Amino acid sequence: MPQEPSARPTLGFVGLGPVGAPLATRLLHAGFRVQVYDFDNDTTRYFLMETGGEIAASPRFMAEACDIVLAMLPRPSDVRAAATSREGVVHGFGEGKLFIDMSASPPAQTREIAKDLRRVGVAMVDAPMLGGLADLRAGKLTLLAGGDDDAIARAEPVLACFGSRLIRTGPVGSAHATKALCGQLAALCFLATAEALVVGRRADLDPTTLLEALNASAGANHASEVTMARDVLTRSFGSGLGLDGLLADLRQALDMAHDSETPAPLGALAHELWTTGRLALGPGQDHTRLVRWLEQVGRTELGGKPS
Repeated sequence: MPQEPSARPTLGFVGLGPVGAPLATRLLHAGFRVQVYDFDNDTTRYFLMETGGEIAASPRFMAEACDIVLAMLPRPSDVRAAATSREGVVHGFGEGKLFIDMSASPPAQTREIAKDLRRVGVAMVDAPMLGGLADLRAGKLTLLAGGDDDAIARAEPVLACFGSRLIRTGPVGSAHATKALCGQLAALCFLATAEALVVGRRADLDPTTLLEALNASAGANHASEVTMARDVLTRSFGSGLGLDGLLADLRQALDMAHDSETPAPLGALAHELWTTGRLALGPGQDHTRLVRWLEQVGRTELGGKPS
């Protein structure tokens, strides 16, 4: 049964970037009372003018007024600042409140922040999302959730505003670890599929026909089945999944491998290639634009004639 508006928790949302702003907007549209904050004051003011909500002076003041605070921030240092700096939520929270980190944070940092929050009686859930902005707009995101059962149960009605599926991964930090490994595999599959298409184009194969064959083979994957046809062959390059975010997943997956002394040669190679592509393309790109770099290297274009 849906919660009555009066019984709903007051929410805080830190981070109003390209992903955070749509997330906060969905909470407002779902009828929650939401306070917002971004480290960039202009970003906060623009969000309020366009969407609504209430402004918080800092994460600390937000935590004093809200039952649950969510964060979606681009860098681990931003998450740490929002959580445990002098004006972080840890200094404003009272016992029994909840902090949800939806960012792509390092698992080790997540566990450290959770430990700091536990000292003041506050639970933490790490809840990164699988999918891009198109999935968010359709309400079809899959969310991962790490934390105690009680904390996840309190977070679930809020997280349900963003997606249709929630996968519980284990203790706090496990969701961020799972997200990093999912991102590593996605990066590898996309890279391999793009390489096959570029090689095929140079060999005078039609990309659409090649994709059909790939999807009938054991090599089928999400990139071949969805992303290439929807975002690459159409030349829209608009999956909504950032290249920078995927590169962060690769870095974190490699850190996990190093910490556990596990060889990960494919992950290391993918990290080098995606890093090189990112340097060529610049920051802030959709991950599908990696194909543009591969096309330049291969001197061809999937939508044009081979050289």
